[in-house]
Amino acid sequence: MNIVFDTNVILYYLTKHTIVEKIEEQLKPFDNKNFSIISVVTEAELLSLAMQRDWGIKKTENLNKFLEQFLKVPIQSNDLIEMYASIDNYSQGKSKTHKYPKGFTAKNMGKNDLWIAATAVVTNSTILTNDNDFEHLNGVFTSVFSLKNLK
Repeated sequence: MNIVFDTNVILYYLTKHTIVEKIEEQLKPFDNKNFSIISVVTEAELLSLAMQRDWGIKKTENLNKFLEQFLKVPIQSNDLIEMYASIDNYSQGKSKTHKYPKGFTAKNMGKNDLWIAATAVVTNSTILTNDNDFEHLNGVFTSVFSLKNLK
C-alpha cells in the first residue's frame, strides 16, 4: 500500500509519539513493499513550523534526515494541478461529475490539504492522517486512513 503522510503524522514521528509504534506494526509504511510519500507542500509546512518554533540547526537537520526516506512529489505536474482543481470543486459542492452522499455540505479545505489529497490520488495512495480534513474524499477520490482507526 502506498501511503501519503499528512503533516500531522510526520509530527508524531518527529516527537516519537506512542502512536508511531501502532502505525509501524499495523501499516508498515517503510516496508520495502510500500512507498511512503509526501507532497513537497508537507515538507514546506514542516520547515515553516521549524522556523516558527525556532527548532535550531540540529532539530531541523533531524527533520531533513527523516524526510529523506520519503518519495517527495512536486506539485507542478498537469495531472496534479488538474486533480487539485477537481478535489476543490468537489469539496465546494460544485462537481457535475461526482455523485454526492446524502446530506453532503460544502467543505473548505486548506490549500495545503488540497495538494496533499491530489498527491494521494495521482500516486494511487492512501492518505494517512489524524484529522477529519480528508474524510469527505474517502472512497470518492482516494482512500483515507485515520490514526483513530488503529487498534
